[in-house]
Amino acid sequence: MKSLKTAAIAATLFAASSANAAIEFTYNTSEYQVISANGISWEDARTAAQTLGQGWDLTSITSQGEQDTIASFLGAAPQSGFVEYIIGGKRNANDVFEWVSGEDFIFESYGFNEPNNTSEKYLAMDSRTNNNNSIWDWNDYKDDSKIVGYVAERVAESVSAVPEPSTYALMLGGLGLVGFMAARRRKNA
Repeated sequence: MKSLKTAAIAATLFAASSANAAIEFTYNTSEYQVISANGISWEDARTAAQTLGQGWDLTSITSQGEQDTIASFLGAAPQSGFVEYIIGGKRNANDVFEWVSGEDFIFESYGFNEPNNTSEKYLAMDSRTNNNNSIWDWNDYKDDSKIVGYVAERVAESVSAVPEPSTYALMLGGLGLVGFMAARRRKNA
């Protein structure tokens, strides 16, 4: 009986952790996670994204390809009602949206008649503004009641396999100095 009870508890914990498991994917040089969190505020979502580790924050969407990739991992929009996933757009002091990453805000994918209210300070990917239930558009919002989660992003640091020209100059300078010191030792010996 005790083992049956232990198995039931383990199954419950596994089911609970699986239900809240993040969807993870990559696009270009970034890693993403779509994380379920009903009713979470923008500030709490940002804090949670940053606690995923170094370099993580709410996503900044800067191209149609990135928008389409993220939307494909959100899945089909619900048939009735609407839901929203928080992204990293926030109005600045001039009521202009900017990305938390500091990237230029040059790409936009707003839904019909959005953004529509300067009192709505944050951006979310919104299923309500679709026409065909497969496209997620952006909405400015202030009410967390429709939020079902957030999208976090970490931009991978690029590592160059080919040394920069300045590296070659430094290396040649060092070899020249070693050669000079060796020649000087031979001359003094």
